[in-house]
Amino acid sequence: QNYTVKAKVGNALTAADTLKTEVALCAQETGALTGCDTSTNGISVFAATKEVASASVDEGVITMVLETGINSTVDGKKIQYTPTLNATSITWCSHSNMTHAAGLDLVRKNSIGTCTAPAA
Repeated sequence: QNYTVKAKVGNALTAADTLKTEVALCAQETGALTGCDTSTNGISVFAATKEVASASVDEGVITMVLETGINSTVDGKKIQYTPTLNATSITWCSHSNMTHAAGLDLVRKNSIGTCTAPAA
């Protein structure tokens, strides 16, 4: 069952790629993360997927809500990406409030920096 959960969480993480690119472009064009919000400055409205029920962007922070039917320790939980704008790049700290250990490890795998899990 770990494999199935990891595969679905992996799909959810991939679903955030477009929003991460849009936030990076917004930050590059405006010079800040302020105003990098859903439906503004080139940040699109997220279309739900099999794994992600919804996603929103607020000041560059991406919050995704996972669909149901994945696993009881993952269903409806959030994955959050918090950006840090550096002189020539943007880095992402990722975290989740899911309790599935393998799924959470996958979310945190490429995270840079320290961030807290999103509130339930």
